[in-house]
Amino acid sequence: MFWKKKTEDNKEPKGKLFHLPKEDNRQAFRIFPDPADPIVVSIDDTTVKVMEISSGGISFQNVNFNAKAVYPITFTLPITGGFVKTKLRVLRINREGVCQCRFIGLDDKAEDDIHRYVLFRQKELLRNRKYPESE
Repeated sequence: MFWKKKTEDNKEPKGKLFHLPKEDNRQAFRIFPDPADPIVVSIDDTTVKVMEISSGGISFQNVNFNAKAVYPITFTLPITGGFVKTKLRVLRINREGVCQCRFIGLDDKAEDDIHRYVLFRQKELLRNRKYPESE
């Protein structure tokens, strides 16, 4: 549910809950963390809040990081409590100053924890869309 199946370029996926444009080359579904329960990543001596996360990587606001550089990172996932310690490559920094990054050397347990977190957030967002909380 939270990863994208590879399809032939000339075929559209049918019956999918989520549809992403063909020009989106990501292999994993990304999700934004709950603002009330953010993911805070430690990169060297700096901490940043994650804007989006997938099993492939994260994005966050740039704070003096360099494109193409590799940094050691650690973070704990809300809900699952999974602890992630790996490396991160900054693929690019966009015009808005957002670092778009890919995990390097992510172990299977950490990847599973991220998948669980992404699935939980997807379900939570769908539930809130179907049954919005009354104010």
